[in-house]
Amino acid sequence: MARRRNHNREEILVMALAAAREIVTLEGAEALSARRVASQIGYSPGTLYNLFKNLDDLILRVNGVTLDQLRRALIKASRPGLPEEVLPELVGAYLTFTTQNRHLWQLLLEQKRPDEMVLPDWYWDKVERTMAVLERVLDPFFGPEKKAECREAARVFWCGLHGIWALGGSGRLDAVTHHTVADLAQSLTRYFLAGMRHQEAEQPAAFNKGNV
Repeated sequence: MARRRNHNREEILVMALAAAREIVTLEGAEALSARRVASQIGYSPGTLYNLFKNLDDLILRVNGVTLDQLRRALIKASRPGLPEEVLPELVGAYLTFTTQNRHLWQLLLEQKRPDEMVLPDWYWDKVERTMAVLERVLDPFFGPEKKAECREAARVFWCGLHGIWALGGSGRLDAVTHHTVADLAQSLTRYFLAGMRHQEAEQPAAFNKGNV
């Protein structure tokens, strides 16, 4: 338990998020509770509810920190180059991060929010900033005139990668295949890139055919 002293609101917020992340990292999402976090930082649960609307709000804040950390890991792995060179590096960074932060990533993917809970703008901003790293890698396939298609392609790939990881993390992957998460992620990347290049090659041909 942290030694209690007079902290301001921002300090308690930082302490609470750090404690929540530590609990989830060491024991999994099922161990997380407002009472547990409050006890660990030396304050009452009532103090936490002055900072967070409820436990779901606390979890959302924890997930926001996780997204920020993932984005930094992806940026570190990103570099100038062809998508075929850079995308596998991003996938490797994703797998390393999510493996090292397994429980935190499961918390993000599996949080069951109440139906009435609307994701706030600050959270969507973190999602968009994370996705923007992938969009920049895929941009050569689309160019400035097709930003919407690039956004969609990035999210399709992202969902596929999440799905593979989630199956592996749940222990259900062997019901589908004997390949590992890393093997399937590499295959997804290879097939996705091949599809992008094929689409890129087909577009001029389709345009020329329509203008004969």
